[in-house]
Amino acid sequence: MPNCGACDMIRLPDILMCGGDATPWKVRLVTASGSPVSSIDVSGASAELAISRYGLVSGLGGDAVLPEPDVTADGSVETDDDGNVCVSFSLDSGDTEELRGKYLYQITIDLGDGPRVCQGVLTIRPNINR
Repeated sequence: MPNCGACDMIRLPDILMCGGDATPWKVRLVTASGSPVSSIDVSGASAELAISRYGLVSGLGGDAVLPEPDVTADGSVETDDDGNVCVSFSLDSGDTEELRGKYLYQITIDLGDGPRVCQGVLTIRPNINR
């Protein structure tokens, strides 16, 4: 999956992958207004990816109990071949090899002005060669 798309305020794109795929994820960064983030803006930026099973929340409202993420990864900020500022996440094949089904993936990015949280749906097909 070479490019997950632009990180916007609403929702990240749906992703379909097979368990055990270790292709790096790259997400282009945009500002709240939708313009590309310049490389000057990203010094000291941090990013984290969390993948959790879809719908495993128990309880309602403030009493909701959220499960620990199945997978987490820190991201590195880089500039791609087109000059876009991206966050890249690397997963080991073992991180997702045993996973299958529907998940939420959440990317938290802090460009120095507070965290920005974006979510999307990840579907993982079973790895039949494990």
